[in-house]
Amino acid sequence: MTELFHFQGRGNPQIAADSILLIESDEGTVLGISAQYGCAEFLIGYCRKALADRWGIYCQTPFKRVSSPDCRHAWAEYSCEGWFIFRAVRLHLAREEEWMKRSD
Repeated sequence: MTELFHFQGRGNPQIAADSILLIESDEGTVLGISAQYGCAEFLIGYCRKALADRWGIYCQTPFKRVSSPDCRHAWAEYSCEGWFIFRAVRLHLAREEEWMKRSD
């Protein structure tokens, strides 16, 4: 995955006070959302469109990967609402996989 945007957390000085950034993925790609916990960075979800301002990021229609108990089948579980993220996260550009096109 290629890092596309690094949000430094609430009050991010890299974004002007009156600016809103629209971050969208092209067809065939998605935005991976990762957050650092201690020394490790974890992928916490995916989305196709995000809005970022100085105080946070809004991820529109986010989803996570869910697998069957035998790990033979995987699908995307979409959140009913968007996510508001106020902590430091990175947005990565990732190629869309087949399981991302299926929902439960």
